Amino acid sequence: MSVGTNSIESRSHSHRNRGPQRDRAASSNHRSPAKPRNCDASRHARSAKTDAVKFALNCTTNVMGGAVQVCAELITQFTWNLAAADVEWYFCLSPVIAEALESRGVRVSDLNHCIVSSSPAKDRSARRQLARLVRQASSDAVFTVFGPAYVRFDRPHLLGVADGWVTHSTRLAYSSLPTVAAQLKMLGTCCYKGLWYRQADRWIVEAPVARHGLSKRWRVPLEAIEVVPNNCASNYLDAAATKCHSTDDVRFLTLSAAYPHKNLELIPHIAAALRAQRPNRRFEFRLTLPHDNPAWQRVAALAEKLGVADSVVNLGVVKVGDGPAAYQQCDICFLPTLLETFTAVYPEAMAMQRPIVTTDLAFAHDICGDAAAFFTPKDAQSAATAILRLVDDPNYASQLVERGLQRLTSFLSPRDRAQRAIEILTDMVSPQGAT
Repeated sequence: MSVGTNSIESRSHSHRNRGPQRDRAASSNHRSPAKPRNCDASRHARSAKTDAVKFALNCTTNVMGGAVQVCAELITQFTWNLAAADVEWYFCLSPVIAEALESRGVRVSDLNHCIVSSSPAKDRSARRQLARLVRQASSDAVFTVFGPAYVRFDRPHLLGVADGWVTHSTRLAYSSLPTVAAQLKMLGTCCYKGLWYRQADRWIVEAPVARHGLSKRWRVPLEAIEVVPNNCASNYLDAAATKCHSTDDVRFLTLSAAYPHKNLELIPHIAAALRAQRPNRRFEFRLTLPHDNPAWQRVAALAEKLGVADSVVNLGVVKVGDGPAAYQQCDICFLPTLLETFTAVYPEAMAMQRPIVTTDLAFAHDICGDAAAFFTPKDAQSAATAILRLVDDPNYASQLVERGLQRLTSFLSPRDRAQRAIEILTDMVSPQGAT
């Protein structure tokens, strides 16, 4: 098949909230207004006599999905493009992040780092280990790329928040969960995470909807939350976009982890709708899930039941460095997601010059603008109609690609995002920011 500037909202104030002091406290449903934390941030302020400021970057809880790519990209920027004598980094990594860095050509052994093998999200001993390692590294401040950190650090803490379930989930998103019990469990998880999200001094989010949701739902001071939009990783921007393969097959890439809100079980229904309308055309949806994952097993079973098993295949988990090649082997980026803050899949597809078909929801419009074909959420026939318009009208597909390239220029570059994080951290440990 042949197919053809976000603003930064910044505030200079430093706020310190009292969050859960014990795990059992984090399960409380009571949310009091933000109060000053007991730690004295000023004693961690950078001294005028100090040659280098020390920052710890924490990504120990990030083990799957787009968060892995973002963390690997940030570390790449900090170590290669923004290496400076006045900043010393101590990287706290999960094993998955360490592997992702190696796949990008970053030698982890060359970094000042630690690997926390068990996630602090589930292991209290890992939380104690992480707090101790940061303390031993004498870091002036901590940057948790995507929280919660599940640690109450005794020094200024910049916390990234990118969990749409916690900040701006909707009834539509909850409808993707299979049972009432699952919905109640998610609600409880969001409450637990939300209280841990309050354990910081300043916050970074990727979209205005998350900023306002974090402030409104969890009473985090709005002026302490900064919007720093995401982008795709530099290896996508540097990759040579290729023309789609010339066969009559139409291949879709759904680069996604196995989260319920990704709504992946809609895909076999779409494949069936496409086969009914174009029985002589081959359509192939390519997923990127672990082969033993229950989500893939459900999708595969449904595809077999609908008679489209040959149209829904699983590539397995795609390593960060192999992402561009996965796009090059496909024609269309397809994402039926019901909830996002800022998924990097959209700018990745734009950079690789692949048209996007995705759900007609506010977050998708915020990111894609007019550079995508939209369909009604959870509606297989609507998705099939949007896809066939692209297939039947190469000019329309080319227009979406061109709009995507234009849209891509409005996002912050990976270097700019990393630089902004350094600026916020530096402000937090300066005499003015620590007061």
